[in-house]
Amino acid sequence: MENLALQYHPGFHVWIFNHPKFYGVGDQLHFLFKYFKQFGANITCGNQPSLSRCNIVIENFDDSTVGIIKEFCMTHGKSIAIVLTEHVDIVRNDLIESYSEGRCHATSVHLHGRSVNDDFSYLPLQTIQSRTNALLNLSDCTSIYFRLGDLPEMRGFNYLCHNRSVETLWFPHIEITMDMRQVSPEYDFVFIGARTPYRNLVLEQLARNNIKVLIPSPGISIKKRQQFYHNAKYCLNIPQDEEWPWLSPMRIISGLQAGVATISVGTDDKSEISVCTIQIAERDIRRYPIILKTFIDDKVDQTKNMIKRYALLASSSNVANFDKYISWAITDGLF
Repeated sequence: MENLALQYHPGFHVWIFNHPKFYGVGDQLHFLFKYFKQFGANITCGNQPSLSRCNIVIENFDDSTVGIIKEFCMTHGKSIAIVLTEHVDIVRNDLIESYSEGRCHATSVHLHGRSVNDDFSYLPLQTIQSRTNALLNLSDCTSIYFRLGDLPEMRGFNYLCHNRSVETLWFPHIEITMDMRQVSPEYDFVFIGARTPYRNLVLEQLARNNIKVLIPSPGISIKKRQQFYHNAKYCLNIPQDEEWPWLSPMRIISGLQAGVATISVGTDDKSEISVCTIQIAERDIRRYPIILKTFIDDKVDQTKNMIKRYALLASSSNVANFDKYISWAITDGLF
């Protein structure tokens, strides 16, 4: 039965002006809509902000978009919630010597799992730093920080944003759109995602070993993507580079909605979504074809198992912080 805890809330609006390529945030939008609707809330989206609802923006900021958000908030006395997508963590390092205080801990900012002093292969360090600085620049007009599920971890992020915590929007219930028993997929796997040097190496290794991977062109609609999912036995998750430690929850959820389980190579993630995912922790890409072939003939049972696990995950106890949503609406003058 639908939970109507937010039925009298003025509602939420996802302001997506900073995402000109709509397909890039389609999964996040689906997650947000499913999450808030299951609590009885009204939710809309569009390229313009709403004066009558609480506005949510999805992270992807630069100086220009920061200026637009700040002008709107200051002009109309509003604030925003930000959906966090980048991995920003404050890491407490080992004990170090300090002449003034004896022994103490050192902390450093890690972006995408690495110290800012390390080399980045997935994105240029300057790009990641720019995105992070823009996010922090919006802290004075941000009421709530959201994450979808329990990733990104955002360890210690409260130190950067005036001791405000990151609110977790728990995994919503989903509907499965296909009957697995009536499907005879042409491909072993479907991979949907941006191409990186590491991902190309993995895909080339699979092709050399006669594993059939369907790789659609970027920018496809969610409806079209569902059709591609239906033509593969599994969804394939490949991390952005060989040191990327996290799963992609949006990819896993979108696959399950199409009745396709996800197999992830080169990861050993312990986040909540991992219970709904088959992970291959092996880092030697030459072994991936051998291991993946052991799953190809077991598609239906594996997928049914992962769908059941996701249903249990979505039903597990993670109480939404409704008081914060109400307070946000009050301070925005919506009650």
